[in-house]
Amino acid sequence: MAKSQNTSLTVRVQAKDGMFLGPDSYGGAIISITDLSSGKILASGFTNDGDSGTRSESYTPAATSSPIMTPTAPFPTYYLVVASSATVNFTASFNLTGPTLLEISAKIPLPEAQGDQHVSQTQWFIPGQALSSEPGFVMEVPGLWVQPEIIATSKAVKIRAKVTMMCGCEINDNSPWIPADFKVNTHIYFDGKLLEEVPMDFDVNSQFGGETTLKKGKYLAGIQAFQKSTGNMGVAKFDFVVK
Repeated sequence: MAKSQNTSLTVRVQAKDGMFLGPDSYGGAIISITDLSSGKILASGFTNDGDSGTRSESYTPAATSSPIMTPTAPFPTYYLVVASSATVNFTASFNLTGPTLLEISAKIPLPEAQGDQHVSQTQWFIPGQALSSEPGFVMEVPGLWVQPEIIATSKAVKIRAKVTMMCGCEINDNSPWIPADFKVNTHIYFDGKLLEEVPMDFDVNSQFGGETTLKKGKYLAGIQAFQKSTGNMGVAKFDFVVK
């Protein structure tokens, strides 16, 4: 019988075109490590309370392979995302008796209006082999975090949304995530049919807003956010009433 050997793994979850899901994200990530041949969960838990990493304009071995790209003119600007021992992570140790194909999955909890997001990857692991040096095993989660707000008074309906990267990093002209790279609008539905599309303009610090007039009734709104340079998308849906 093969001897069981301890194997260690450090997992970090990075927003696509963003930082690690740390203190500014909604709730970090829930990690599960599963032996695909047996279906046994070898380890699971929340990422810890570390920082979201740092940005660097020059190469470092602790950087991930997924940089941040800002569509500046005439050429894009790139930043490397660097992890340290203080950067948010989930670290697990488990025993393996032979090379094992593992599935590493991450559940990213978000408010009900948007719903949880899931990503997973598979990789072979060798008994006794540690994958814990920075940046560790990095999982990239696409999408945008959309936090909606609506104010309906009489016929006037004001729609606002805070749109950030999945790491919670804000959109503004002084960050790598510039407003010109994002398009946000709201689809309003009545009785199951699309009634109108409301464009939402950037205000300040990830805030987008739009306004329309509606008759009395119950409506469904779907705020849609899109990042042009990466294809990142986010949608939040919610019901509201005009009295």
